Amino acid sequence: IVLLKYWNKYAYINDIRVENEFRGKGIGKALMLKAIEWAKMNSCIGVEVETQDVNVRACLFYEKLGFVLGGFNSFRYKSFENEKNEIALNWYLLF
Repeated sequence: IVLLKYWNKYAYINDIRVENEFRGKGIGKALMLKAIEWAKMNSCIGVEVETQDVNVRACLFYEKLGFVLGGFNSFRYKSFENEKNEIALNWYLLF
């Protein structure tokens, strides 16, 4: 997980990954809970993470953790040939 305190006082998850062989074992949830704990300890107002509309598994994961969809960007991936039709989804957990 790559986490930073963003300019808008959110903890921004720049990247989170769990290798395929370790998925479904609670590692992603443990990382997210640590990120939430870190955000609270660092006076953030919430946590922000971005995923794509095609990554349904990630969307359901964030929703299950209490995140809500706060916005989308249909232009973020236009410069990438293989992903140009994907939509970036911004998820937020507010404290």
